[in-house]
Amino acid sequence: MRILKENFWKKIDAFKNVDKKNWESWKWQIANRLTTLEEIKKIFPVSKELETAFLKTTEIFHFGTTPYYLSLIKEFSYDNPIFKQVFPSLDEIDKEKQKYSYEDPFLEDTLSPVS
Repeated sequence: MRILKENFWKKIDAFKNVDKKNWESWKWQIANRLTTLEEIKKIFPVSKELETAFLKTTEIFHFGTTPYYLSLIKEFSYDNPIFKQVFPSLDEIDKEKQKYSYEDPFLEDTLSPVS
């Protein structure tokens, strides 16, 4: 059973001319990953809030995602779980929110059987 429809990526204007051979190539995906706000704006509407978050967080963190991963966002919404995994949030750089976080949230340094 196929979960994704044939040529599902062609619904996105930016990828409509990409053939199946390229789309399914990991090399093509990496070579064509999206790294800038301008590239994202060609695919999704970008609110002022998202633009601000993107610009501020990408001063600190690198951003990049493949066309395939973006194509998994079936219906655009800022609340879409995949969208939230891909796009930076101001929470990631908010010092007040980060002061309660851990450098090792899974306690791997202390619980690892290998030292």
